[in-house]
Amino acid sequence: PPPREEPEKAAPEEPSSGAGPAVAAVALAAVAAFFLLGGKKKDPPAVLILGPCGGGKTVLFHRLVDGEVVETVSSMQSREGVAKETRVVDFPGHQRLRGGLEAALDRATGVVFLLDASALSNQAKAAAELLFALMTREQPVEVLVLCNKKDIQGAKTPARVKLTLATEIETLRKTAGTIASTGDDDEAAAPKGALATDGKFFNFDQHAPAKITFLPFSANADDLTPVSEFLAGCA
Repeated sequence: PPPREEPEKAAPEEPSSGAGPAVAAVALAAVAAFFLLGGKKKDPPAVLILGPCGGGKTVLFHRLVDGEVVETVSSMQSREGVAKETRVVDFPGHQRLRGGLEAALDRATGVVFLLDASALSNQAKAAAELLFALMTREQPVEVLVLCNKKDIQGAKTPARVKLTLATEIETLRKTAGTIASTGDDDEAAAPKGALATDGKFFNFDQHAPAKITFLPFSANADDLTPVSEFLAGCA
C-alpha cells in the first residue's frame, strides 16, 4: 500500500508585541482630533493683509514675498507666502468673500490694513466695516493701517483717514447697539469691551481694544521697513 501522508504541522505562533492596540489608539486619537478641528487641518498662524478692493493689498503682498512690484487687478482668491520668516496672507476685499473672513482672522497674529487714501469717500464705509469686525472679536489683534497712494493728488492724510473712519465706526457702533437692545437680530455684533465708549464719540486711541497705527504709504514706491518691523513684531 502507498505510504500515508503526514498532516502538516501548524507554525508556532509569535508572541504578541502589543503594538496592534497601540497603533489603533494613535489612529483613533488622530481621527478624533481631525473632527474636533472641523474636519480639516488647522492653518498655521499668519499676518493678514486686509482692506477694501483697490486698496493695494496685492501689490504690497508681492513686494513683501517676491521683492518686486507687480501690476495687479482686484482678485477673488487669497494668496499666501512668507516674508522674512513671517507667513502673510493676502485676503481679497470683495464683499462677496466676507463669509471666509472669520476663518482667516482665526489664524491672524496681526493685520496690515490697506485703503486708497486718494478715494477715501468711496472706501470709508467698507474699511470701517472691516475694522469694526476686527475690533469686536473676542481676541482682537494689533493693526497697521497704511493710507496708500499718498503720492496721488487729493490723497487724504492719516489724520483725516483716522477721523473719517472713526465717524463711520461710531455709526456702526450705535446701529449695532440699537439692534441688540431691540432684539431685531440675535446675531448682531453689539458693542462690547473697549468699544463701549460710555456715551463718548468713538476714538481709536481711547476705545480700540488693540493698538491701531495709521501711516502714509505708497505700495509701489515706499521703503518697506515699517511693514517689516510690524510683521516681525507679530511673529
